[in-house]
This record gives sequence, C-alpha cells and structure tokens, in this order.
Amino acid sequence: MASVLLAEDDPNCAAFMTRALRARGWSVHVARDGRDTLKQVTQRTWDLVMLDLVMPGPDGLQVLSSILEAVPDQPVIIVSGRSDTVTKVAAFSAGAVDYICKPFAVAELVARAECRCRRAGSGDGRMLRRGKLLVDTGKRQASVDGKHVALTEREYVLLVHMMGTDALQTPVCTREELLSAVWGYSFDPGSNVVDVYIRRLRTKLGRNTIETVRNVGYSLAAG
Repeated sequence: MASVLLAEDDPNCAAFMTRALRARGWSVHVARDGRDTLKQVTQRTWDLVMLDLVMPGPDGLQVLSSILEAVPDQPVIIVSGRSDTVTKVAAFSAGAVDYICKPFAVAELVARAECRCRRAGSGDGRMLRRGKLLVDTGKRQASVDGKHVALTEREYVLLVHMMGTDALQTPVCTREELLSAVWGYSFDPGSNVVDVYIRRLRTKLGRNTIETVRNVGYSLAAG
C-alpha cells in the first residue's frame, strides 16, 4: 500500500483527493499548512508528497525546497491553482517531479500519482476482484472468468473507479461522480457519455456486470 502525504488546506479539495486516492488502496494523510507538511516529512517515510503551493505558513516553493533538503529522494508532485510558467519552472527547478494545475481531472491526478510511485519502486499495483471480474492495476489489465478483456484507457479508469468505490462501501456511483472522477467535469454538460461507456463495459464484461440503480446511478454487481 502506497503512502501519500497530501498537503492541502482546502478541506473540500483535500476530502475529494483523499477519497480518490484511498479508492485505489493508498494510505493518505492530510497536512493543512507548510509547517505541518515539513513536520510530517521528517517524522516518517512517504512514497509520495502532493503539495499545494498556496497554504498557511511558509511559501510553497520554500516548503518544496525544505522537503527535498530533508529527504533528497522524496517524490513531490505540485497540485496548485498557480498555472503560470514562471512558477512551474521554479517548481521543477526546485526538484518537483510533476506539476498538476487546478482544476484537474481525478483520473489524471491518480494516473500521474501511480506513475510516480511506480518510478520510485513503491507501487507494484494490486488486484481488484468483484465476482468473476478481476483487475490487475499493476499491469492495467482486466479479465472475466480468467479471460482477458481489452479495455480503452477511459474504460479502464471508469471500471477501476467503480471497483475502488465499492471497496469503500459506497457501492452506487452517481453520474455526477463519474463525470467528475473520470472525465474531469465539475458540472453535467448534458452529454450521455457516461451511459455510452457503461454500455461499452457491459458489452465487454457481460451485461449483468454493471447494474443500473434507478434515479441514482450505477453499481457493480455483487457476483
């Protein structure tokens, strides 16, 4: 299980990111300001630090420099609303391994985090199982009853999100949740893209794999 220190002072954003990362089986701890972030980095080992640049306390770039001074090989991804080139260049020059601008698509956030953990040698993936359905997140492959199923990147992200949500005992995914987590929409664009991809997954995985919960959303079948 990968461990992530999430340095984010916005409680709504922190909760949103924490839920997305924990749905992948990761351990997440939230630091609310720069001083707490530095304290947490020096107290234990983290597979990944995700750092907002605008928080109470020391300047975000200074926090980044201090983190890498204390732990030189610590992977740090900047997640910030500051999107100007000067700040990005400064962050990379200070040692950040990636830079994600807010607002972001959750699928992209998780994919980049997984990529950096794999490069650091800490994320070997895990097996997600739901009845006859099995997903190997390390190889990014799915199978049903032992038979490999070819999925597009978006189909894969959608499926893993639904399986991860089940693991958190919130089995029904609303259309709004899926639009936000998989497509990065903060609003309903009036598109039927979710329904289209659900139909594609049913065709590939079996019609009974995904259930429709009327007036709510979709859920993976129990068996």
